[in-house]
Amino acid sequence: DTDDSHYCNPPDPKLVIEKKTTSADNQNTQSPDFDNEDDKNGVGVPVIPVDSLITWVYEVTNTGNVPFPAAEVAVSDSVAAVDAELTRTVGDDTLDPGETWTYEAAAPGLTAIDLTYTDPLPSGVIVEADGCTGSVLTTGGTAGPTPTYKNTATVEWTVDSTVTDTDDSHYCKPPETKL
Repeated sequence: DTDDSHYCNPPDPKLVIEKKTTSADNQNTQSPDFDNEDDKNGVGVPVIPVDSLITWVYEVTNTGNVPFPAAEVAVSDSVAAVDAELTRTVGDDTLDPGETWTYEAAAPGLTAIDLTYTDPLPSGVIVEADGCTGSVLTTGGTAGPTPTYKNTATVEWTVDSTVTDTDDSHYCKPPETKL
């Protein structure tokens, strides 16, 4: 005698976002890699001169077992000017389990700001004190401690706001030359 039995795994929607800040003018000897600039003193925190162009890169991975239609995946940035330029550069119409999509924000107006003298700061900008101590300059020495810029990436499933993730990214400006 045989008796068939079936089962299935319950839906488990999960999204993970990773973010990095990059610039062709980065003066840190270590490039950012999505993890080494999450902390304000990480070894990959970029050291970017004021007014240099910046690109923010975001990777969104479906770590669950539920596919997400593109229209239901919302990626945003805590800084309004960056958020306005955010576009998906890699990905199709469905974020399948195990798949990663890439987003990018880059535009002529997205440049490094002078954290010491910018008043008021742009909307969404957070400044953390005493950062960039892990950034080794191409000219030698470290960039910090110095004020460090931070912004946060967020991914959310628009159907269920509890399916969300965030990731911080930091940068600082080079130390001022003393005469």
